[in-house]
Amino acid sequence: STWLLGKWHLIPSWEDGAPGRNSSFPLQRGFDYACFFKMGWTDQYHPELFEGNARLPVPRDPDYHFTTDMVDRGIRLIDAQRRDHAGKPFF
Repeated sequence: STWLLGKWHLIPSWEDGAPGRNSSFPLQRGFDYACFFKMGWTDQYHPELFEGNARLPVPRDPDYHFTTDMVDRGIRLIDAQRRDHAGKPFF
């Protein structure tokens, strides 16, 4: 299993995740799961994120922070990997 969490700034600005406009997105580059922002930086409190090829709504929770979100997602991925795919390596 391969996952990407965080920055993926290898996408041309015109790619938005739609079919035919996503060839540089992580899922098209071999990742099984991805939650990321596509520029070299992002707002840590209101980031423009993608999950897979879909844009996520901008977080509006006043307690939201990007780092906490990515760590929580990583923990859930590891827990699911151990539960559903015991013994299968992940990166």
